[in-house]
Amino acid sequence: MKLTEINRTESAAIREDALRALAAVAEKYGVRVSATGGSYSSKSAVLKFEFALIDEGGTVLTREAQDFADGAHFYGLHASDLGLVFAMAGHQYRITGLNARRFKMPICAERVSDGRRVKISAETAAAALLKLRPGPEVPKPVSVTVIGGRS
Repeated sequence: MKLTEINRTESAAIREDALRALAAVAEKYGVRVSATGGSYSSKSAVLKFEFALIDEGGTVLTREAQDFADGAHFYGLHASDLGLVFAMAGHQYRITGLNARRFKMPICAERVSDGRRVKISAETAAAALLKLRPGPEVPKPVSVTVIGGRS
């Protein structure tokens, strides 16, 4: 089938076909491949894919996962919270990473039942995880002072 125009439907079909084709490459190298976005116009599509290592525990080491390990303490969380499953709004969610550029909803998670990716506030994640974590309370978030900025 030869396309004469690229629209949302064709772009999604190309992305799915590309993921299936890249699955063999991912299996060969022992990594996970996922589509991470893209854009299209009527004549072209730019599709983005991420290849990520998988650790011994089965955690996929995406950029977001590494950012969580490095910066969870800034949000009142522990690096070991990565991969934990918690209940919220009648569903089970798994913490998958951190995107610090999303100020209001920096925590990345996926719904366990269908794999849908969601954004969660750090406060919501900390409150949900506090119920799961035995022992000492969640550490307080680190405050940041901007020097030389406008007040």
